[in-house]
Amino acid sequence: MPLPLRLAAWAVAALPGLDRAECFGPPLPPAATGGCGGPYFDDFVETEHFLVQWDAGTLSGPEVLRLSEALETAWAAEIDALGWAEPAGTGRVRLPVLVLRGEAPGGSTSTERCDDLGIDLPVIVLSDASFDGDPQYIDSLAAHELNHASQLAYGQLHERWFWEATATWMEAQARPELGLWRDRVPAWATRPELGMNAWDRSGDHPEITDRSYGLAVFVHQLSAVEGGPGLVRGLWEDTAGQPGQFTRWLPEALERADLSVDDVLLRFLVAAARDALPMVEGELGLELEAQLDALPAAGTLGAPPQSLGITIIEITDLDVDPDPYLHLRLSPEGPAAERWIGALITDDAAAPVVWDEQGRGLGALRLDGADRAWLALLPLDSEAQGPAYPWATAPGFDLRWALSRSAAAAPEPWPAVEIAPAKDRAAGGCAAAPRTSAVALGLAGAAALLRLGARRRIGPPPG
Repeated sequence: MPLPLRLAAWAVAALPGLDRAECFGPPLPPAATGGCGGPYFDDFVETEHFLVQWDAGTLSGPEVLRLSEALETAWAAEIDALGWAEPAGTGRVRLPVLVLRGEAPGGSTSTERCDDLGIDLPVIVLSDASFDGDPQYIDSLAAHELNHASQLAYGQLHERWFWEATATWMEAQARPELGLWRDRVPAWATRPELGMNAWDRSGDHPEITDRSYGLAVFVHQLSAVEGGPGLVRGLWEDTAGQPGQFTRWLPEALERADLSVDDVLLRFLVAAARDALPMVEGELGLELEAQLDALPAAGTLGAPPQSLGITIIEITDLDVDPDPYLHLRLSPEGPAAERWIGALITDDAAAPVVWDEQGRGLGALRLDGADRAWLALLPLDSEAQGPAYPWATAPGFDLRWALSRSAAAAPEPWPAVEIAPAKDRAAGGCAAAPRTSAVALGLAGAAALLRLGARRRIGPPPG
């Protein structure tokens, strides 16, 4: 049975040319027959949880079996084992999965309004081109799109990037033997200065949107280091029943989970600099701000990071200088972020940057024979959030930096500055968050707070 033209036109526009189509397309039109969820086609099979249906000639018998098994395997892992919410309505109807003709592999998850059930029923739509290449792609795609269907049960409050990052992370949770999700990491690693929560509504900048899939590395960090898979699910459960769409800022989400924003982001910076992110095999390929082979050195940032963006400077050949300490001085250059998070890092140790009220930073790290180190920085600004923020044109935040070697354990302090009374900023989000204990401790002892040793891999072994 042919699809209504309105749906067919949307499907053709959504799928070609994209690895995974946008996951929040227009609602599907009412089913021609069969009630909510179809079947839309004469060709369909029912599994325990899914109504799999396909346009005539798009799938062979073995492909139908492969898709059905991939979907039920994903359900067993995500819903039964990891405790994610069942997609809305699936206690009364099977979750519809449609396979349409498409030019490129991929899929999307949208909703169909079911007035008789009083729900918006998730509907997974896949391109038949998804079956043309690596057969494991279907396994990953099924896990990814089922997670989107489950996410919708918690509302739509999280920012858009977190939907894709979480669903890509789920591919490895549901099918740990697969590693196709790693193919998405370079989209983030080659533009780390863009905000983690960057999104492009216009569709004119796919390089921004594609990064969201690669940021599965951050969700892996949350799961492996900060609180297990239950933490990730809990971040979604916390939005259930709350109004709003695509506005839950990451720092707010972390605070609501009783996590220190500074500590979580510091550990992520350290793991990224060391090329030791959980579940990532081989070299991450994170684009560096600069590579230095001689100190002292100073400058400004060539690619200033946006809020929640990352910049990393690598320092090599450190063993040629006998002075045991690496010193750092930072000062704002141009418009200032609300605050910064940063660290000096070696393979075996890390020390957070300490910031004053003027946004100036000091850092010191004993090298203990290390021949390389990194300076990693991340700004935070509560204005840079939400679906309307102009990520494609928004400038980054710059700093003037100076790195040197010294025999002294701590750098010279900044000159005292008379501080005028601060103007009240809007409450909420990271701007209202207190400084963490890492700042209160000062340079001495701050590294101990991080408890960052020489771990090169964290969490389960790569698949």
